[in-house]
Amino acid sequence: MPHVYIVECRDGSYHVGSTWDLERRISQHNAGEGAKYTPWRRPVRLVGSAEYDRVEDTDAFEKQVQGGAAPRDARSSRDASTTSPR
Repeated sequence: MPHVYIVECRDGSYHVGSTWDLERRISQHNAGEGAKYTPWRRPVRLVGSAEYDRVEDTDAFEKQVQGGAAPRDARSSRDASTTSPR
């Protein structure tokens, strides 16, 4: 099932993403692979995730969490891990 996830980076910023394999994706972030935002901010720590039945729902929720922040960066959402899907 698809997931939306939020990781906290070493510098205190946040990254929001989506994946089918959450454990593998977090490992990729910590290995410096797959995202342009996180390689220089490792290690990352998973602070929240939500599982969905449909990819369209993960995309919509990911965009909602990102809000007006830079793409793939939820720095302004310090309490994003408490956000839950509808």
